[in-house]
Amino acid sequence: MAETRGETEPGDYQKIVFFVGPQQAFNEVISHSVESRMGDGCRCMAACEPWPEEDWCIGSSSTCLVMFERFGQKPEALWAGIPPAHSFAEKKTYAALYNISTHLKGSVETESLRRGFRGVFFCDEPLDVLLHGIERMLKGELWYSREVLGRCLPIPGDGGSSSGLVKILTKREREILYLLSAGYGNNEIADRLYVSRHTIKTHLYNLYKKLGVTSRLQAAMFARKYIDSLRQ
Repeated sequence: MAETRGETEPGDYQKIVFFVGPQQAFNEVISHSVESRMGDGCRCMAACEPWPEEDWCIGSSSTCLVMFERFGQKPEALWAGIPPAHSFAEKKTYAALYNISTHLKGSVETESLRRGFRGVFFCDEPLDVLLHGIERMLKGELWYSREVLGRCLPIPGDGGSSSGLVKILTKREREILYLLSAGYGNNEIADRLYVSRHTIKTHLYNLYKKLGVTSRLQAAMFARKYIDSLRQ
């Protein structure tokens, strides 16, 4: 369960950051350091794994971010025990990975994007970088290298505005794109919208053509960039 400090309830804070992983002492040190730098209105806590679902978000008034510590993990074990991104999206919570071994640079970032996580931090990055990235992600932004975003997220040009591309999508296409960005698979989207898997595939084909993208990842990244427009 999460570590607590003081008498103030977590829900009283505007921003909540959990540092989750097997290295409890390390996570507590990082938690204290980040909280002292973030100032009033932000609460940071360390938690052990497995992490109970009821702790994924504290109150609808708080913006929550879960940082999964993964030092020394091999690629095949990196995602073990981490819930899918849509589990967090449903609870208005963001998720990211940190303290990852440097030899995984590139591959883990692409996979993290594909899974719908907000960012990735490696073990050789200083505290200032971690702090800046956390602040950006709490605002709903992504934290990945320009190289990775450029490779995975070639957003079609629309003069810097999302309105043109989003408005050409039908209401159903916007619903599907929103669910796709939250990490749902085709079968799950079909179940939630009460349509067939074939119908979802047809909508996705039309979506790709309208947005000018060629993959699910590119479509999901577009959706996350313009998430507010999709909700309208």
